[in-house]
Amino acid sequence: MRTLVVGLGRRGGDVVAKLPLERLPDGEVLFADTDPEDLERRPEGVSRLRLGSQVPEEEVTRNDLAFAARAAEAERPALEERLVGTDLVVLVAGLGGGTGAGAGAAIAGMARDLGVPSIALVTRPFSLEGEDRVRRGLRGYRRSDEAADLTVPFAQDALLHLVSRVTRIRELMSVADEFVLVAIEGLHALTEHSGREGLQALVDTASTGAFAYGVSDETRGLGEALEYALSCPFVDGLSLRKTSGLGVTILSRETMEEGEVGRALARLAATTSTDAGLLAAPIVRPELDHAVLVSLLLTGDLGEPATRQDLWVPGPSG
Repeated sequence: MRTLVVGLGRRGGDVVAKLPLERLPDGEVLFADTDPEDLERRPEGVSRLRLGSQVPEEEVTRNDLAFAARAAEAERPALEERLVGTDLVVLVAGLGGGTGAGAGAAIAGMARDLGVPSIALVTRPFSLEGEDRVRRGLRGYRRSDEAADLTVPFAQDALLHLVSRVTRIRELMSVADEFVLVAIEGLHALTEHSGREGLQALVDTASTGAFAYGVSDETRGLGEALEYALSCPFVDGLSLRKTSGLGVTILSRETMEEGEVGRALARLAATTSTDAGLLAAPIVRPELDHAVLVSLLLTGDLGEPATRQDLWVPGPSG
């Protein structure tokens, strides 16, 4: 199965640049940006595409969703060439600027024309970044929601409870980045295990959703990892009973017992909706950093994550 991961704009590119390519077997990465200077910063040996390549650099309009959409459309032949034969396109972007949301929506539209499932993983600006970026982020989210098969937002304000322990916003952004990276790996594994049709059926259940993950260093620690996932800041406070579809990727160093997997799925069914469509992928990865990593893709109109005060970690520390 072939997954195309597109890092859009500065933030999307910064996130995807951290992706270990060995975790994406048979996958491909593309950096796409309207800014040639940002593209030059991307790792060598990975595909790069300047959107609006015929537009002189001095005429590039930054923080403009409409310009970014036109720039992507201008590169339609090059983008469609990459989309053909792809089983899943993952669009990674930050929504505070223009390129991520504007170009992302345009590329999602191209993928839909070609029958390729598209999932947008987008970070929403911190409220303290200013009203302009927040408003632009909201417009960008609406565009993505309309164009992509599924848009998964990461509302970074949900991380502000860490501000007393983290000295810089950049460090909080890195926490959000890690969620996106785990989501990319989980989506690729889910597609490999369940096939394109299975994934398409999942994303067809709703246009928006949420993502969570948790880990355990215990060989039989699936239940523990699941509890950490369900308490993570991006799903804490969501209306999980409104879940329309659920994709569960269970990565483990050793083969999981059927009973343990069954209990975990039953726990999820009790927490979410009994009517939710379920796609589960237990996969053995001997090279995994933790004994167990479980990631959850929940689709549906689930609301906004809660503001919390306690420290969250993806698994047991120390």
